[in-house]
Amino acid sequence: MTIALAFNVQLARSDSAAESGCPVVRVIPEVVELGPKNVTGQTFSVAVVVENVILLGGVDIMFRYDPAYLDYVNHIVTAYIEEFPDPVPPSPYGGCLHEPKLMLINDVDTEAGTYHAAMATLGGPSFNGSGTVFVMTFRVRSQPAPGEEDTVMSLDIPQADLGQNLPIEPTPPTIINGTVIIHALALHELTVTTSPFLTIPFTVDGESRTTPYTQILDEDFHTIEMPGIHAYGFYPRYVWSRWLEDGDTNRTKTIMLNTNTTLTALYMRERAVLRVIPEVVELGPEHVIGNQFTVAVVIENVVGLSGFELRFGWNSTYLDYVNHTLTAPVEDYPLIQLPSPYPGIIHKPSWTFEDDV
Repeated sequence: MTIALAFNVQLARSDSAAESGCPVVRVIPEVVELGPKNVTGQTFSVAVVVENVILLGGVDIMFRYDPAYLDYVNHIVTAYIEEFPDPVPPSPYGGCLHEPKLMLINDVDTEAGTYHAAMATLGGPSFNGSGTVFVMTFRVRSQPAPGEEDTVMSLDIPQADLGQNLPIEPTPPTIINGTVIIHALALHELTVTTSPFLTIPFTVDGESRTTPYTQILDEDFHTIEMPGIHAYGFYPRYVWSRWLEDGDTNRTKTIMLNTNTTLTALYMRERAVLRVIPEVVELGPEHVIGNQFTVAVVIENVVGLSGFELRFGWNSTYLDYVNHTLTAPVEDYPLIQLPSPYPGIIHKPSWTFEDDV
C-alpha cells in the first residue's frame, strides 16, 4: 500500500516537476496519435530525456513498450555530448553525459518489449541541465480493426536511477511516461463515375483506374485526377466540364475520405471550331506594300461533315485579293497546304455550289 501511494503521488506531481526544478526522466514520442488511416508499417521515434539534473555522472534506465503493437527497428544512444551536441528529433536536447564513455548496459529485448540502458562518464566532468539519453525507432505492427476500440499505448519508464555527485541523498527523479493512441482503422467507399459515358481512364493517388470505379479505401486524403480530353477514336472528342456534386471545374480533386463518397465527372462534346490561320501575324516596320501572304481557313473538331457554307472577309483598304484554292476535297489535297496544319476535309464525290470572290 505504501509503494502504491508513493507511486500515485509521484505521478500526480509529475507535470509540475520540471517547473519546480526536480530531476525528471521524460518520454517524448514523435507522434501522440496514429490513424485512423492505415498506419501498419509506419515508423516513428521516441526520445528518453533527463531534465533539471545537477552534477549528473551516469544513468540507469529501463524503458518499456508494447510489442503486440510495435516492432523495434533501432536505437541510438545519444547520451554523450561530445558525440551528440545537437538534438536528435524528437528530443529538444543534445547529450547529457561527458566522455570518456563507460557503456554498462545496452540490452534490447524485443519479445518482452524492453530496453535497459546504463552508462556513465569515466572520469569526465559532471553534467548540469537537460539532455537526451537515447532515441528509439519503432514500426507499427498492428492496428485495431474497423469498429474496434482505439489502442492507448504506454511508453513507460518502470525504473530510472540517476547518478548525481551530490553531497546529500539526491531526490528520486520524477517519471513522465509517454502515450501514443493508435486509432482503429477506418475504411470508406469511394465511387467515381462519369457522364455522359463510362470507361474513361483516370487516376486515384497516381494509380490508373477506369470508370465506373468503386473501392474501399483508408480514411485519408485521396487525389482523383480526370483527363482533360477523351476521344472515341479521333473524333468525337469530349472535354472536361466539372464535378457534378459541387460544380468544381478543377479536374484534379483531393478529398478527405471520412465517409462513403460518390464523385461524378461531367464531360461535354467538343464544339466544332472554324479557325483563320494567317501565314504571318505582323508586317513591317520595313516597307511591305506589294508583299504577299496566305491565309488558311480550317474547320476543327467536326464529326460526319458532309458540307459547309462560310463567308470570309478582309479589309480591302489594306489588302488586295490575289487568288485562292479550295482545298476541301481530301482526295485532291491529302497533304497539308501551309499555313494550314490539316489536309482536306470532305471526301469525293463533292460539288461546289458557290465559290464567289
